[in-house]
Amino acid sequence: MAGYPIFSDGMGTTEIWRIRNDDLIPVSAKEHGEFFMGDCYIVKYSYVIEDTKHYLLLYWIGSNSNTGEAGTAARKTVEMQRQLQGNTHQVRVEQGKEPSQFMAVFGGRIILYKGGFVSTFDGPGGHDEARKSSYMLQVRGTQDRNIKATEVDLRAGCLNSNDCFVIVAGSKLYVWYGDKSSQHEQRVSSSIAALRGRPIFVIEGKENESFWSCLGGKEDYANSKVLKTEGAHPPKLFHCSNATGVFK
Repeated sequence: MAGYPIFSDGMGTTEIWRIRNDDLIPVSAKEHGEFFMGDCYIVKYSYVIEDTKHYLLLYWIGSNSNTGEAGTAARKTVEMQRQLQGNTHQVRVEQGKEPSQFMAVFGGRIILYKGGFVSTFDGPGGHDEARKSSYMLQVRGTQDRNIKATEVDLRAGCLNSNDCFVIVAGSKLYVWYGDKSSQHEQRVSSSIAALRGRPIFVIEGKENESFWSCLGGKEDYANSKVLKTEGAHPPKLFHCSNATGVFK
């Protein structure tokens, strides 16, 4: 199905599986909303509307996953849909193109880590990449319901004045507020960090040497102002044609 069915407010029941070769590995509830960019996932969201149970099956394709894993996710989703029957819909979701309905399942925020399971599709010599002991998350979004925390390289050059960052460097934990970051981003980055310990909050322009040391030293980073609006930016479709001899 290309579109979404009537959707609830995200208060339904969620089950998630992570693709490993041809197997579905259950994801624990405490890890719901966390994804590895090298993997694919199946999300089963169950909800009730007017006393009727509905199922929404979303298969998420990580940007660094391979076509074999994506194919397995699609096939397993079809199999699950056949088993459930009834009011069941399936939707493919690609990393970076998560629609509002997908985000609603996770309370409007998701965390994306580098790495993932090694796959037989990758060939010999690979190894699993779990969450590292030191990493940096870039937190960005225009509203509370569309905030994404994405792992980037742990270095100062990856900072951006328009966003917030959660920095885990061994035993040290920082939350860096970009000068032009939004209140939504600041609030979510603080809550993400709070789950990992007691963070040190750093405002752009007031960093100390200990902070820069965790990032390997100072570097230039993106600090130009971008347009930030409260509203979302829905996609638009344009039809272009030169059928009349004039391009329109």
